[in-house]
Parts: sequence; C-alpha cells; structure tokens
Amino acid sequence: MPAMLTDRPRSSGMRPTARRVPRGRMSRDEEEWHVGSEQSRGAEELTAEERQRLRRAHERLRAASKELEVLVATEPIKGRWAPEPAPAEILDVARADLQRAYEGVARCHHEVLGWELPPGHE
Repeated sequence: MPAMLTDRPRSSGMRPTARRVPRGRMSRDEEEWHVGSEQSRGAEELTAEERQRLRRAHERLRAASKELEVLVATEPIKGRWAPEPAPAEILDVARADLQRAYEGVARCHHEVLGWELPPGHE
C-alpha cells in the first residue's frame, strides 16, 4: 500500500507522518508526493517569522475560499430576497484567487516545512 501523509499529534507538535492507504486510491504522482517527507520540520523548529508566513498563507486561503463561497453558496433569506447568480467573470476571478492561495500554501509548506509540492506544482 502507498504511504499517505497525515497530521498526527506528537508530543513535540504536529508533523506529517506516513500511513498506509489501500492501493488504487491514489495516482502514481500522488503516491510519490505523499511519500518522502523525511526532511520535514516540526512546529518546534520554526522561527517566529516562519510561523507568521505560514499563518498569512493560510489566512489568504481561508479568505479566498470564503469569497468564492459567498458567490456560489449564499442561502436565500426567507421573505426578503433570493441571491442572483454571480457573473461568470467574477466567478473566474474568485476561482483564480482560490487557486493562487492554495498554491501559495503548498509553496509555503514546501519552503518552510520541507514538504513535497503536490503533483503539478513544481
């Protein structure tokens, strides 16, 4: 079975570890990505600047996700109004922002924590 990274609490903090998953659930690229985080760093090894960099990357990802959610998943308010679909151009911009934010988190994890980049993000 291929190994897959998971975050499991350890006495020294959160750190990716490998676990086994049934064969056939991941592509070959994903298997290679999930294996080989031997050089990864734990939370206790990070400087204040590195922690701040990770925090900002995750904040950007959350903000981009929320912006897209508002555009596509707004519930109508009973008796008041029904949301109108967002124009395609605005959705395209929001999706691109979300993709850039995700890539920023992946790049930050790679540079700060030593994690492998996801397939297709070299």
